Amino acid sequence: QAQDIIPLPKEYTANGEVFQLSSDVSIRYTGDLKEMAELLAESLSPATGLDFDIIKSKSVKLST
Repeated sequence: QAQDIIPLPKEYTANGEVFQLSSDVSIRYTGDLKEMAELLAESLSPATGLDFDIIKSKSVKLST
């Protein structure tokens, strides 16, 4: 559910698919949010065993 996503997305459309973290997933950020992206990677890495690439982008879109 969209209200469970932090930060709350501007737009959300349910498509019935599941987003699964894998070694192909990167963490993208915009503007000056690099520290937040690094914090997210540091939080997810121990729980998933994955080492996430952190990439600066002009925009961010979550997709499956």
